[in-house]
Amino acid sequence: YNVAPKTDYIHGIDVSKYQNNIDWKLVKDSGISFACLRAIQGSTNRQIDPTFEQNLAGCIENKIDYSCYIYAYAQTHDRARYEADLVINLLGDRKMPIWYDLEDSSLVPLGKDSIEGIALSFIGECKDAGFDVGIYCNKNWYDNYISDFLKNKFKFWIARYPKNDDGLYHPTSELKPSKEAALAWQYSSKGYVPGITTLVDMDVDYDGIVNLIGSQPKKTNEEIVAEVLQGIA
Repeated sequence: YNVAPKTDYIHGIDVSKYQNNIDWKLVKDSGISFACLRAIQGSTNRQIDPTFEQNLAGCIENKIDYSCYIYAYAQTHDRARYEADLVINLLGDRKMPIWYDLEDSSLVPLGKDSIEGIALSFIGECKDAGFDVGIYCNKNWYDNYISDFLKNKFKFWIARYPKNDDGLYHPTSELKPSKEAALAWQYSSKGYVPGITTLVDMDVDYDGIVNLIGSQPKKTNEEIVAEVLQGIA
């Protein structure tokens, strides 16, 4: 198994139905402290991930911090708001951070400005409903398709794996994003964790994944919301 002892960072995983039925007690006992749960699956026919509720219940029961994510397919502002509403309706009054997963190749031809607008539409809808939102993407997307506006205003979770991905966390790796750029780093897609029968994405958290925006945001929530809404108008 790949879970290292805690030091100055917090270990986590992100999961979906592809991890099957998870034994969350074993996950917790292995040293995992947080999990990001897929909320919605599918591209055209979008549905709730069938393991979302059981994964959430497992995290709560075993005192594992949690957030959720949705993979973005939206190519218009309306569709982005629709994706946001899917998550909002699923969560209801269960407040948790939401991550907008921007990495699908179908969005690339839209260009950086349009991708920014789509992200702002999603984020604005979620914020109006009282949720904190961050953006997940890989390093290529962060460098080439994410606008400076988004980088300056929101928290990022960046994925970047070594060519020879061994599932282990290498704290001195040159692939590790800076704390200025990212709140968390997804460092492997080939982790083994007790309680999970498949490979799983592995993450480290720099300063509190569950608090996402946190007690010291880059700007206040009110300022962020105002700027998002202005950008959408």
